[in-house]
Amino acid sequence: MPNLTQVPLINLHFYQLDELRQQISSLHTWLRDCVIIGLNTKEERSRIFCQIAYTCWNIWKTRNRVVFDNFTPQPQQTLKAIFDQVNERFSLKHLITSSTIRSVHPSAQASWAAPSEPFVKINVDAAWRKSTCREGAGIVIRNFEGRFLGAKSVDFQAENALIAEATALWEGCKFPKERGHNMVCFELDYLELIKSVCGSFGRGSWTLYPNLTLIRDEQRYFEECKWNWTTRNCNQAADHLAPLALSRRSTEVWVEWPPTSLVHILCKDGLPCPHHA
Repeated sequence: MPNLTQVPLINLHFYQLDELRQQISSLHTWLRDCVIIGLNTKEERSRIFCQIAYTCWNIWKTRNRVVFDNFTPQPQQTLKAIFDQVNERFSLKHLITSSTIRSVHPSAQASWAAPSEPFVKINVDAAWRKSTCREGAGIVIRNFEGRFLGAKSVDFQAENALIAEATALWEGCKFPKERGHNMVCFELDYLELIKSVCGSFGRGSWTLYPNLTLIRDEQRYFEECKWNWTTRNCNQAADHLAPLALSRRSTEVWVEWPPTSLVHILCKDGLPCPHHA
């Protein structure tokens, strides 16, 4: 592949390289700097190489369509294709990684575990429907005694499953804040999202940046905040409410008694729930 920094299409429509020619003398220099600067782990190098590969391929593919098919360049569509392909790549990687982690390190607990006193635990999960791009978020709050303190199901729009999970977590951060809890432990079954929230923004997916910023903003409210990864088997309460939001197409909040359909899951966890539920 020739030097992409010299392709007129890229110069004009994508990167405005007239201002950067002194900084980017060649594709080789750019690649070298991307790998060297701030990339210390194998995982980080793998991620940036994947992003570079999809970026170069889509730009070159667009260039060829312009030259040979008289195609009018549309940078926004090219950028969207890059984002979608990178997200799909890492979503598939997440499924493989999660499966491996769970099989090598099986959970020692068979059900949900209460947080330590005086924390409350907020379990969060998302259900995403590809055909409609609708998402349902399920949120359940319980205290250190395992008592039900509140639940919420929210229905909204999401472009893909990854954004759905992040948006659900943002809703999960807002709910305990609304209920006045400031010693919190968030628990979900999406390991990569927890890594993105707890780590550097640079390690997360590009499209998650707005959601991660919102989550960080909410996190500042809490006096103390913990993040736990768990198996789906131990996250059944939130997992139950997420698709419920999709079917009802509305936001519902329970602050005294859980929905009847949730009671059997709370009891299955071996923990108390309101007698009048």
